[in-house]
Amino acid sequence: MPTSPSQGVRLRWGQSSSAARIDPGLHSRRILDTVVSEPAPGLPWYSRVVYVDDQLTYVYTSGTKREEPYTLWMAQNEGSEFWDEVTWWGQRFQKWYNVSLNTLSQLYNRTEDIE
Repeated sequence: MPTSPSQGVRLRWGQSSSAARIDPGLHSRRILDTVVSEPAPGLPWYSRVVYVDDQLTYVYTSGTKREEPYTLWMAQNEGSEFWDEVTWWGQRFQKWYNVSLNTLSQLYNRTEDIE
């Protein structure tokens, strides 16, 4: 089972595609999940974007159902095992948010009937 994405992360990379050295020290990771109950046509109802040091690095949407690298250096430095694991997490959170949206919808509809 993959490790929790909320745990602290110490990321290390070698060289980026521009041959600039990335500091092997501590880095920040931020994850932004967006859920839309009524998305516009062509837009996903769920998306997850991941930033490392304020740079968008990979994206998951309910449309693709797969984490995809956003930067060339992520695509070049991570193997299929990494992408499978982060996709597993994206799919897991997508399911959780789907259940949450359904629950909220049922609760909202129930209060509408009471009033």
